This record gives sequence, structure tokens and C-alpha cells, in this order.
Amino acid sequence: MPETRPMTLPHAIQLIHADRARSPTLAALSDALTSGMAKPLGDTPGQETASDLRATFALRQRTTTAAGIQVVGLPHVLEQLAACPDDAQILLFHFGAPATLYAAFIRADDEQVLGAFALPLPDRATSTTWTTSKSSPSSNGTAPRRTCQSEGARSARCPFSSSSP
Repeated sequence: MPETRPMTLPHAIQLIHADRARSPTLAALSDALTSGMAKPLGDTPGQETASDLRATFALRQRTTTAAGIQVVGLPHVLEQLAACPDDAQILLFHFGAPATLYAAFIRADDEQVLGAFALPLPDRATSTTWTTSKSSPSSNGTAPRRTCQSEGARSARCPFSSSSP
């Protein structure tokens, strides 16, 4: 397989703008980047295979849904990942806005923008940590709720990064 040059952040942003009509979440990310509300959360993308990302984000979709957290655009991203070959390399670019974390998924081989998701974070500064409630499961048998807590400035990692715990 020929070696490919790593995708630069400016090029990824150009692709996001060009493919904004692909989904409402990409359009929102493009608008947030254009207005200066969204900023990159790093200069280099994460990279995983499509099969690894499908497994990771399918699990994260189930857990966030169970916790009552809506991740906008994630079902579309999962559909697009399912259409990719298992070994396709996917790049993840993360962006932060005042109340939202975004992740954009781009195929490394053909630079196809697969989509993006947006994680709304109410009452958020710019840094996010996730904790699990110490209380026992509720009487309806659900797991303890995961909550988002704010602190600090611009050091946030997307809690949906494939390398996060």
C-alpha cells in the first residue's frame, strides 16, 4: 500500500466546508468554524480503522443514550462507517465550541468526509471531565449516570475520542 502524507488540519477544515451539505451536523460545524466559535482541539487527527471506530462509537451511542445524553449526528456517522471497508483508515478531528464538542470523520485514503457528531455540553467552560455517580443504580435497574463537569480553558479532549477511557 502506498504511503500517504498525513492530512493537515487546514486541509481537513477545507473538506468540512466543502462537504457541509452532507449532513446538518457538518453544516453546523462548518458554520461554527467560519464564525470562529469552534476551535481545533489539537493539530493532528486521531486515526483508527473503520471497524474499530464502529465498535467504539456504537458502544458510546448506547451508553450516552442510556445516560440521557443526545449526541447529534452520531447515527449518521455510524451508518457511514458501516459502509466503509473494515480496514479503511479513518481520521478524527476534534473541535470545541462554547457549548459543544465536535468530531469530524474523514477517510484517509480518498479524503471522503463521512460526517461529524456534536456533543452539546450545557454550562460548559471549555474543559470537560466525565465522572460516574457513586450512588447505586436506580430502582429501575439502570446503571449509574455519567455526568459532564466543566473546568478550565481549552484543554478539553473530546470525551468521544477513540483513545479516551
